[in-house]
Amino acid sequence: MASPSFSQIADAMAKIKAQEDVDPPPSPAAKQAMEAAWESLKDALSEIALSDFGAAADSVGDAAKELQDVINNGAGNADPLQQILGSLGFSPKPAGTTPARKPQAPKAPPAGAGGGGAGSGASGGGAAGAIGSAGGSGSGGSSTGGSGSGSGKAGGTDAAPSLSDRVPIPPPSRMNSGLSSCAETTMLKKFGTPGELTEDCSAATGTFLARVRRNFNVGPFKVTGLDYAVESLLQVFTDVKNDNPQLFNQVKNEGMLCVRARRHNPSHYSNHSWGTAIDIFFGTEVVGQGDKMTHRGNLLLAPYFNRHGWYWGAGFSGDSIDSMHFELAEETIPKIPDNAMFDAALPLNDAVGGGTAAATGGLQVDPASKKLLGDILTAVGKATTIQQSFAGVAYAATLPGGQVLFQCELQLDTDGWPGGNRGDNTWQPDTSLRYADGSSVNANEVPYFVLPRNWYQKFGIKLGDLAAVIYKGKLAFGVFADVGPKTKLGEGSLELLRQLGEERLRPNGQVINAGMGDSSRGDYILTIVFPGSAASSYQNQTALLDFVRSRAELAYLKLGGTLPSELS
Repeated sequence: MASPSFSQIADAMAKIKAQEDVDPPPSPAAKQAMEAAWESLKDALSEIALSDFGAAADSVGDAAKELQDVINNGAGNADPLQQILGSLGFSPKPAGTTPARKPQAPKAPPAGAGGGGAGSGASGGGAAGAIGSAGGSGSGGSSTGGSGSGSGKAGGTDAAPSLSDRVPIPPPSRMNSGLSSCAETTMLKKFGTPGELTEDCSAATGTFLARVRRNFNVGPFKVTGLDYAVESLLQVFTDVKNDNPQLFNQVKNEGMLCVRARRHNPSHYSNHSWGTAIDIFFGTEVVGQGDKMTHRGNLLLAPYFNRHGWYWGAGFSGDSIDSMHFELAEETIPKIPDNAMFDAALPLNDAVGGGTAAATGGLQVDPASKKLLGDILTAVGKATTIQQSFAGVAYAATLPGGQVLFQCELQLDTDGWPGGNRGDNTWQPDTSLRYADGSSVNANEVPYFVLPRNWYQKFGIKLGDLAAVIYKGKLAFGVFADVGPKTKLGEGSLELLRQLGEERLRPNGQVINAGMGDSSRGDYILTIVFPGSAASSYQNQTALLDFVRSRAELAYLKLGGTLPSELS
């Protein structure tokens, strides 16, 4: 029996996690056993990446034993656990038995490949078929080290594995399970012609541009690509960070959106042309197309991408093999909604409210927001500009009454909400503003904004001060509840974004880690802070929300603003 593939193991891990949350919940002992099984499968993935297939089979067997123990004890739902065992290559057995048998370890790679281990060891210390066995004869390695990947150490010392090590690409049966490379005809039918077919990257001109997210933070880096693709990447790397922080911290990308022809088939578009493919690498050098090796890090990443519907280019054939390439699979593309997701992009002339923006002293105001601002625009004409260099900030000024106004993108902050770690890579359990009992402000229930440290004090602003926030004709009131990095201006809580019309929480509680606005399209959120408006303290959430609703609205009206209800 063949050992399960990366994708099968990753799928089993996801199903085990799902069983921990069923109703009624499993017993503590069953939950502990399932967690142990999950950890064993996680070990198996790492061992496969290290080409230690025997150890991987042992780890899968350990996981199967833990799951069978749960079934034997009647402490969990037997049917789904037996299905998981079956997917791992074990014949499901009723309670009171043991799993049928362990999967076979795959054959070691051929001599010279070094099995992904130290490949150029000194004479007398063979190549390692698996990391940790350098210096012996090495399973699959030659007695002189051969030409395997990595650099062996003489004298029998172990070679430390690196994510940038080059290791053999696994056979096709062990990757991309149920997934295939997306055909050009599928892409053209779904998204249209992306632009001119050129050898190198050229300008994207297709209608799909209305769906492109630019400089979107997916965790380890920022990318520009199709809205669905970048959102999916965010989920991929959220999973990676939770499971393997080292892998998350070292991954690099070589690009995503690039309208061009395929390198080995120049009469057809590359899937990079629609921003649905990305090139990933580790270390300082990429693995070239046609090379049957891959970075160890890409081998570890592959099951995460497969799980989220991405095809790994290591499955291409011949000169087209491309182990740094991942693309949304043929099976995934039809699932993408036909309309833009999360206001991913809008044509430039519609970027701010569907009409021509009016400039007022450097402030760009769309027609709907102009009505809300009312007489505040008169004060803006007398404002003093604040010199600043924050990214994504178009305008900042102090009004004659001391109020601070700034126009910028609005990034998401989930601090203070216990569920914020489900998708927000920078989540913290606490906020700078606290209630009387020391508890933090809940980002999912309180509209709050964030200001950079060492900046807000210059304008007499204090924690707990209030603000009015305006976006495309929507008005929300918030409280200054968290201090952020000194280099970033423009962050808001889940509830603040929600009140401005942007939901960032899925029905299953997973955070969509995306902000609002896009400086490249002149799409900004306007915030007016009222220094000195804070209460001396806030007893609890109810008291805070009541204060924000009443006092912020009063300050806004006093300044000359208009409520949406007065415009209808």
